Amino acid sequence: VMLIDGLELTEVVWQARFQRRFEPASATPPEDAPMVSIHVPCYNEPPHMVIQTLDALARLDYPNFEVLLIDNNTKDPAVWKPVEAYCAQLG
Repeated sequence: VMLIDGLELTEVVWQARFQRRFEPASATPPEDAPMVSIHVPCYNEPPHMVIQTLDALARLDYPNFEVLLIDNNTKDPAVWKPVEAYCAQLG
């Protein structure tokens, strides 16, 4: 803990001398952004909650991603059938 406190103090005291040597990434990802795979594990979750999660992921502003929904053996068809139908609708 003391080492981290010392580092933070050093950054504050000598801030002007030790500026970043690189620019932060831009907020807009490039068109050739790397492929990202988002895994959504669930088991016996309420269908409306999973559908809301999928809707939020569909609104991501990233050009190259996939979403894998992994339902781990939910037995009740009333729980997983609506999610399956919604996934088919989303593509």
